Amino acid sequence: MAKFQKGESGNPGGRPKTKPWTDALREAVNKAVEGEDKTALELIAERVIDEAVKGDMAAVKEIANRLEGRPPASITIKGDPDEPFTVEPASLEKWKQLAAIMRGRNG
Repeated sequence: MAKFQKGESGNPGGRPKTKPWTDALREAVNKAVEGEDKTALELIAERVIDEAVKGDMAAVKEIANRLEGRPPASITIKGDPDEPFTVEPASLEKWKQLAAIMRGRNG
């Protein structure tokens, strides 16, 4: 096994600059779809919205994550260390707002 001097990287070239799978997907979703005046990405986005409006919670979650960012992985604990604590979901208000928006689209 090679030994490196302090401060010397074991991977001096770093991560490869190309990502063939990502590049291929990016190219594919940005192409216009035959017979449509939209790109594949626009059609996919519309489908996700349609599914969310129908109540598909995975689609709702995906939209919320994209618009608001993913909820933090950690939780917030309030209170004195010697007292019982309360755990508050960080994104509950955002989920309520999204649900209200989605109900408005249905009505």
